[in-house]
Amino acid sequence: MMVSPWHMYAWLPGVGLLLLLILGRKPELAFYVVLFLVPWDAVRALAGPDSSITISKFAGMAMVLVVALHMVFSRGSRYALHSNLWRWIGLFLATALISALLTRYPDEAWGDLRKLVASVTVFGLALALVDEKGFTRTVPRVVIFSIGISTFLSVTTYAFGLTLFTMNTDFERLVGVAYNPNHYASFVLFSMPLLAHWFFNATRSWVRVCGAVVFIVNLGALVLTYSRGAFVVSLVIFGALILEHGRKLRPRHLGFLGLGLALVVAGAAAYVPDTYWERQKSISTQDSSVSARLSYVLFAWETWREHPVIGTGIGTYDRAYSFSEYAFTRGWGRKTRLDAQRDAHNTYLEVAVGMGTVGLGLFLGILVIAWRNFTNAIRESKVLQDPQLTQLITAYRLSFVSILAYFFLLSRVYSHYYWLALALSTVALRVVQQRCKAMNTQIAQGQDDSHRS
Repeated sequence: MMVSPWHMYAWLPGVGLLLLLILGRKPELAFYVVLFLVPWDAVRALAGPDSSITISKFAGMAMVLVVALHMVFSRGSRYALHSNLWRWIGLFLATALISALLTRYPDEAWGDLRKLVASVTVFGLALALVDEKGFTRTVPRVVIFSIGISTFLSVTTYAFGLTLFTMNTDFERLVGVAYNPNHYASFVLFSMPLLAHWFFNATRSWVRVCGAVVFIVNLGALVLTYSRGAFVVSLVIFGALILEHGRKLRPRHLGFLGLGLALVVAGAAAYVPDTYWERQKSISTQDSSVSARLSYVLFAWETWREHPVIGTGIGTYDRAYSFSEYAFTRGWGRKTRLDAQRDAHNTYLEVAVGMGTVGLGLFLGILVIAWRNFTNAIRESKVLQDPQLTQLITAYRLSFVSILAYFFLLSRVYSHYYWLALALSTVALRVVQQRCKAMNTQIAQGQDDSHRS
């Protein structure tokens, strides 16, 4: 490689072999690196921002190789892949494949099918590599620190007038280390329930102080994205957090809570830009963005009626939209077809158009099974009388809700956090059942010892 056009990557094979040897012992380290980099879209590429060569792909391939070799050559593999979601996900993949074979837009469909396979791989790796310690400690911390560091860097540079983590539309919008302010806001909201759980269950004062600081910085990042979707979803998530954690407050805490709310209101009035409130008010008006999203819904309805069973092909909504009359009536007809392409800004519509009723039914079935897994895990965890575990699973479920709510506003079926949440719904059940089994074993042994004595 030293004498090739790719001489700058000559160090990769040696370092890659060393990392592979390390990952052979602890492949979960690579998984947590990938999880940390989920909101860091802008820095994952190894050969420029538009490169398809990313750290996540290298780490993913290494993890798949290590786990596969371990399961083939080890009799008692420690990697558990069983889940009641596999059947639904397999049918969803099969439907996506059929839609890709029958589509008029094969390039787009096959490209999105590869993304779906990569997303399912994330699901499988999370099942295999997240153990009880990872579920209860490592995953929440990685998500909180990843989002917290990115929001701190973004908000700090924004405060000093730097545009390193912003995009300019009619005003500067924070995008963090992602490419899209709405996507970035969805990442931040996903971490909020886990951050709240970390704060309320901390046993040290300095940990709570750090949690409060991170919460305020995250809140500032949400505001500076100017995302109207984030405003709506945050109302849902924060309302649920108040209901969940409000009962933990004691009368002596109410004064501090009132003071905190007063400071938040005063800070919002003093520091939140007027343009933010003007943008939120535009939700109820018929501006260009709202009318555009209405056209996406109308086009989805008409296209679904024409292709109700298997759809137009996975991931082909934007391509099909560019040929519609809506693309022309909105003034995009004077541009190229590529310029006229638009996402549905709604994951459910994307799936319904791309994979028809069959795909949408399977997609909703996956969501229902995952929700039921979380709910069953919460119910069974109460038998253990471990309130922290119950609250953690509830926090994971609320993070899952933030994704499902954002699906009405973004086309993000390949979001790593979504597929992580699906896997964690199974891991939650696994952790609770293992603890229940251990508790029952201890009870049985205690009864045997009492009978012998």
